[in-house]
Amino acid sequence: KDEKFVVYTVEAQRFVQYSKADATLSYEPSTPQRCATYKPSTPQRCATIERRYSQFLAVYTALLSSHRSLMEEFDGFPKKVIIGNFSKEVISERCKGLARFMNFVQDQGILSRTAVFSKFLYDPEVMTSNNLLLHSQFEEACPVLENTYILLNSLRWDAGLTLRTLCQLIVSLHAVGNYRKSFALARVALQKFESPSTKKIGRELYLPLLVFCDGLWRRLGKD
Repeated sequence: KDEKFVVYTVEAQRFVQYSKADATLSYEPSTPQRCATYKPSTPQRCATIERRYSQFLAVYTALLSSHRSLMEEFDGFPKKVIIGNFSKEVISERCKGLARFMNFVQDQGILSRTAVFSKFLYDPEVMTSNNLLLHSQFEEACPVLENTYILLNSLRWDAGLTLRTLCQLIVSLHAVGNYRKSFALARVALQKFESPSTKKIGRELYLPLLVFCDGLWRRLGKD
């Protein structure tokens, strides 16, 4: 008998108030239809995080164990439900509670930078996209890579991983014939390398990116 489970979707949205320095990241409860549908010609405006309840619970339990004094300030984590586990009401309320939990963690810098929370946010997608690229499944990899890049770029934690994911997305878009979007994101990548610190972090990617861009520019007739 197949196991039945619910995947909860949370949107990661960055709001800019006055400048980039004032940008804040927040998590909002969502449904898969709101943000998870991939349209290659349309820029994705937010990242989605889709996880099972048990995965959220594992993060909550780990943080409670390692940072109990901070975690005890949050008392709204959704509890397990044995009966009516898959009703719309339960799913909706759980999703709201899980989003509140993630916002609480995000607001506590020491919690949001923990390895357990970081891995929870993007490790599954990084592993999935790497496997898809290994098997040259570029069309399937594009939505995963774009979602991961948007999330990483919003978090601004790991510049190296962000650059690598962006470059993987650029190449994948090119592989499926979406040259214009590949071109647009390649320009973004080149701008990121203008920062001395970023160029040092991703220096092994810079020359291959330049070679790739030269070919792409020629294909599109760009200077």
